[in-house]
Amino acid sequence: MNNLFAVVRSVAMQTSVEDRTAAEYRETLLGRLATTFRAQEIAATNDAADFEDILRLAVGELGGTRLLCEGPAIELESPKVLSVSLIFHELTTNAAKYGAFSTPEGQVHVTWTLDTASRDRPYLSCEWREENGPPVKLPERKGYGTKLMKGTSAQLGGEVELIYAPGGLTAVLKIPV
Repeated sequence: MNNLFAVVRSVAMQTSVEDRTAAEYRETLLGRLATTFRAQEIAATNDAADFEDILRLAVGELGGTRLLCEGPAIELESPKVLSVSLIFHELTTNAAKYGAFSTPEGQVHVTWTLDTASRDRPYLSCEWREENGPPVKLPERKGYGTKLMKGTSAQLGGEVELIYAPGGLTAVLKIPV
């Protein structure tokens, strides 16, 4: 119970109130907490979880038929489930506000492979690519979501790269499995 409280406290403390109304803060916090609790349930009941299941859980109903996934079955150890879920929750939130999920025609294509050639251990190499959304602009500042994604992937021993192409955001995530 103490661990769960620490996670909830951390999520709450790191959810910025800057430039947000109380309602926006509440929705952001509740979304992050819901993702955290779903990921904790998966992590607590399994030694490992399927990457696509984690991805679909983090994206939720918003993805529906607009989330297109392609990749081999890859199992992530339970300690990585929460972190990976939070990264995809942040990408989904941004897609809903500014990207592909903010328009009816928008789609997100997620592809992944298991990279065994370039490092000492296998890595999940994943690309999140948004299409048919509004034109993408380089953000004026790095928000909490960007910091969370970069910090979380680094904490896992990986990295995330965000590419702000005019046709849609692409995020490339690499984490050890």
